[in-house]
Amino acid sequence: MTWIDVAKVWPDANVPVLTTGFSFNDPEKERWFVVATRIDDTWLNYETGDDLYPPTHWMALTEPTC
Repeated sequence: MTWIDVAKVWPDANVPVLTTGFSFNDPEKERWFVVATRIDDTWLNYETGDDLYPPTHWMALTEPTC
């Protein structure tokens, strides 16, 4: 899997994906990683439903192998 730039391609709405970005949208701050979904222009933490700072990149989640 590779990271996809959100400036180029967005994931389908309501589909959980792994996202990454910077705290407070500041590249000098810590980078975060969270599973999120997109609804229109809003990114939400998949677990809590909280709004996220817009991510810089995303990638599809892999299917579990049990």
